[in-house]
Amino acid sequence: MLEQLQKSLGVARRVRVMVTDRLTSPAVAGVLLPVLILPGSLLTALTPEQLRFILLHELAHIRRGIISSICVSCWWRRCCFSIRPCGG
Repeated sequence: MLEQLQKSLGVARRVRVMVTDRLTSPAVAGVLLPVLILPGSLLTALTPEQLRFILLHELAHIRRGIISSICVSCWWRRCCFSIRPCGG
C-alpha cells in the first residue's frame, strides 16, 4: 500500500516504516532517509481506509520537506530545556 501511495503523491525517495508502542500518534523523522513511525495500536485499531489516509498525510509531509523543520524544532526544544538559571 505504501509504495502505491508514494507513486500517487510523487514521492520518489525511499521511505522506511517503523512500528513502535512508545508513540501515540504517527510521526515522520529523518532528513536524508525519511522514516515513517507508526504506533502499533493504530495497525489493529484502524480500518485499511483510515490507515491509508494517515499514510497519505505523513507522505505529504515528506513530499513537502517538512521533516527538516520538525528536526530544527526538536533541536531548539532540547536547547531550551537544557538551559538552567544562573545562581541556582
